[in-house]
Amino acid sequence: VMVDRILAALNAAPLAPPEVKALAEALKLDRMKLLPLLRAMEKQKQVVAVAQDLYFSADAIARVRDELTRDLAGGGTLTTAAFRDRYQTSRKYAIPILEYFDRQGVTVRLGEVRKLRSAPGR
Repeated sequence: VMVDRILAALNAAPLAPPEVKALAEALKLDRMKLLPLLRAMEKQKQVVAVAQDLYFSADAIARVRDELTRDLAGGGTLTTAAFRDRYQTSRKYAIPILEYFDRQGVTVRLGEVRKLRSAPGR
């Protein structure tokens, strides 16, 4: 039941989810009880820790990864501002998401832009 409530809270604004502190307050749950739950949900691939204290639903991250991969497939590039506008989020969330994709090997940062790490057919 708590897992469903956590997912509902994260999915209410999929690309601007509450940070752990705000999530704990919204769920009326102690932060020290919430963190192990989030870690367990991460192991079960229900949520993704994009940055410290910042979790997204795995579905939201998968959707963005798929769209980003499709958008950049032709060797295109994307700035942080373009990502922010495309996904109607803020820099507060855009930067950690993009850095997460860099760490995952999806994208690579080249100065002010990102592109796919390995564009298909190259």
